[in-house]
Amino acid sequence: MAFEKKDKRLYHYRSAFEQPTWIQKFSDRFSLPNAIKLSTLGWTAFLFLAYYWLFSNFVTKVIPIPMPFWIGVGTPIIWSSGIVLSDFTIEQQKISRFIRDYLKFYRVYGRKRKLKYLNDGILYYKPDYILKKEGKLSETNE
Repeated sequence: MAFEKKDKRLYHYRSAFEQPTWIQKFSDRFSLPNAIKLSTLGWTAFLFLAYYWLFSNFVTKVIPIPMPFWIGVGTPIIWSSGIVLSDFTIEQQKISRFIRDYLKFYRVYGRKRKLKYLNDGILYYKPDYILKKEGKLSETNE
């Protein structure tokens, strides 16, 4: 009685982690007709907090319209923006990861853009005659 073992297919964990988490049922009493992404709720909450802070600190001080009006006007826009941001990808990355990588890149290379430039992943120094023409070379460097 020899059993033949079948070859196992490899499971790709990356494909599992790339799948969004869907939410439809919050409790036994409350469930949604359609499932929504957890990232949509996260983006909507973040945008709502930013919107509320902006309008409560600045806009309502200038324009005397009550806050419930601004919440009613902003909620559909914030919800739509949350849906768009949860589906939005740049260079096959989610927008939050892209912004984090861009800020890291700017911190390392962006502040040095007056003296260096990056082309095709290679860091070059600007020649002195270009720096003199741009007025960025001090007299002590000559």
